[in-house]
Amino acid sequence: MRTVFTDSQTKQLDQLFEQTNYPGVEGRAELARNMGLTEESVRVWFKNRRARRKRQKSGTKAESPDLATLKRDQPTVYDKRSFQGNSFS
Repeated sequence: MRTVFTDSQTKQLDQLFEQTNYPGVEGRAELARNMGLTEESVRVWFKNRRARRKRQKSGTKAESPDLATLKRDQPTVYDKRSFQGNSFS
């Protein structure tokens, strides 16, 4: 089940993320209690936020596939002359 965070919750999570990327178990539990969330949803939020920061730093975007992906997804075109004499007609 997907957790939808309020603007206030997101702001609090972002503020803590600025202080530490890996809050301890006690910190996550306290934050979850104060915000009315489960500890698991807070843990997953931090995990996803670290992944998003890593993607942003590396400059890759999920929306723009790389050149290798584009080439791989294109159909292969064969020259009919290369098959002359074979039974591929």
